[in-house]
Order: sequence, then structure tokens, then C-alpha cells
Amino acid sequence: MKTRREFLASTGLGLVGTAVAPDAIASARAQEPTQEPTQEPAGMPPAFGTAKPVGPEVSAHTLVEAEKLVQMELSKKDLEQAAKTWRVNMAPLCERRVGPRKMELHDGLAPWSRWDPV
Repeated sequence: MKTRREFLASTGLGLVGTAVAPDAIASARAQEPTQEPTQEPAGMPPAFGTAKPVGPEVSAHTLVEAEKLVQMELSKKDLEQAAKTWRVNMAPLCERRVGPRKMELHDGLAPWSRWDPV
């Protein structure tokens, strides 16, 4: 069991800590870098439909031809919507899966690594 002196000493230290803590927390928050609302955290997947338009325009006629390949039918309303939003919603996903566009490497370019056993 605590004596009255021990209790008052620990309570006094607790009150001092409570008085000092808000200032320390406020100064620590002021030093933290603030994140811009447009900047996403690292590793966060992109939100659907927010990408920049990629690739050529897609018409409803192109999607009608694609329906034949996948043996599926869309209503006229769905075809129009898919044609309007293809470049923003689906094309970036295809590009991300396939990879960036290829670039030509000239013949004089040195290889990345070289193994020489000698």
C-alpha cells in the first residue's frame, strides 16, 4: 500500500506530465510532413476510373465486333457507356498488365551485366 507522500509525489508528476504533453504532441505534429490530398500513399492501387485516357478511341461498333469474339451481348446503353469510358477505365489496366511500350535499343549499347570467369 502506498503512503500519502508516495501518492502525492506520483500524482504531482502525473499532473506535470499532463501539462507538458500537449505542447510536446503539438510540436511533434508540426514537424511531421503533411501529405497532399492528391498524393496517394506508396503501394496504394489506383482508384478505378481515375487514370488518364490511354490508347485509341473505342467506338460502339468495335465493341459489337468484340461481343462476337467473347460470345456476350450488351444492351445499346451499355455499349455506349463502355465506348465512352474505355480509355479511362480499361485501357490503363491493359497497359499496366502488358507493360510499358517497347523502345528500340541500338546495337552499340553495352549489356547490363557481364559474366567473365577469368
